[in-house]
Amino acid sequence: MSVPDELRRYVPRTDLYDSLELVHYHMPVEQPPATASYIIFKKGNKTYAKNGTYGHIEFEGTDISKVINDVMDALENGGRILIKAGIYYTSTAINLANKTNIIISGEGINATILKISQGSQINAITASGSVNCSITNLTIDGQKNLQTDGGTYSNQCGIFANPSTRLQIYNVMIKNCYYSGIFLRNDTESIIANSYFINNGAGGTGGVQAGVLIDGPSDTAFSERTKVIGCHAEGNYNWGFSVGDYVKYIIFKGCTAKGNNTGFDLEPGTFAGGSIAVIANGCISHSNSYRGFYLNGTRSAIVNSVSYGNVIGIRAEGTLNTIANNLVLTNSQEGMQLSGLKRSTVSGNIIYGNGRTGIWLGACEFVTVCANHLFENGGGSYDTILLTSTSTRNIINGNTIDGNNKSVYGVHEDTSDDDYNIITSNNILNCITAAILTNGANTITANNVT
Repeated sequence: MSVPDELRRYVPRTDLYDSLELVHYHMPVEQPPATASYIIFKKGNKTYAKNGTYGHIEFEGTDISKVINDVMDALENGGRILIKAGIYYTSTAINLANKTNIIISGEGINATILKISQGSQINAITASGSVNCSITNLTIDGQKNLQTDGGTYSNQCGIFANPSTRLQIYNVMIKNCYYSGIFLRNDTESIIANSYFINNGAGGTGGVQAGVLIDGPSDTAFSERTKVIGCHAEGNYNWGFSVGDYVKYIIFKGCTAKGNNTGFDLEPGTFAGGSIAVIANGCISHSNSYRGFYLNGTRSAIVNSVSYGNVIGIRAEGTLNTIANNLVLTNSQEGMQLSGLKRSTVSGNIIYGNGRTGIWLGACEFVTVCANHLFENGGGSYDTILLTSTSTRNIINGNTIDGNNKSVYGVHEDTSDDDYNIITSNNILNCITAAILTNGANTITANNVT
């Protein structure tokens, strides 16, 4: 017996997943029942919930959230709620709180659209305490121009959870929320994939506003092992993707950020009891009004990524971090701005055509800058690699530096306070004034080809 059209499962695209080789990141593959537990649909100005097994209407109301919340209270052992195509308005949050094994799915981001009603200071979906729940195939529109400032950024988000466990969010579009598109606190092993976060955040008193925000409230209630894969953040007020304090082992894979303030804001900080690791791998950040990537944490990395057309390509602080094999191109100021970076590695990057210094080191210590290719940085007034603000005991080794008459110096120690550095085996050519200028009494320069 064939399944009626209205009950057919929407199958999300897989070509994007395949192109990013996401099999290694355990992409969620939903296996819902052949029919939905409940089917949500509109008729006139009312919303109805039809039992997917027996075919009769069990719940109805003028607000979709009230209908769906009644449905979830009736699902004791989990199930799938299918929201048919249409535009639905809600003035109370859809409440996944403390639910297990519930799937909320629409018929696609251009088909099923949830809009926050005017003057409603709410999250569209709240999933605090949820375990193994999924939200898929729909659009959430916060209509922020119709809202007012709620004063706290745990309200007026597209999806909010504190805590959540293995929450799966994929093939959704979240836009125009007053605060963040998704805000997860104290989250464990959730996956956000193949989704879009557009024009979230409106200023005001709400604190952090981002397309996706992940953090924890304390060093005993932190987020860990959450993955954001193949997502796009554009035009968000502060950050495209943001990691705050109290997180461990968060990965951004194959994501893009465009036209935010900062594309990727990675600030895991340090806290008692653990190694911290936040990784941006294979991501692209461009045309952001301030920074492509900002890293300020411990044992974290930006690798295999691209930053172009921003003001600053990459800014990095913290300890024991890795910045490797990235393309940093045509940013209007520094390609890489390293401030207070300690015991870290910057290697294998291609840094080209940035308007100021290619790699700027300020108050850095025990940083190894090696095997980078730097070409045509400086804009005629800046250096390719500059050590300043008491940068000491760093190693500048094995880099290829072509100033192309745009860099004043290839490698420059700015003052005598920048000392005890090792500048060796670099290939430096076409600088305006000289290949190397050192001011530290104890700095070593050797075997450079100039």
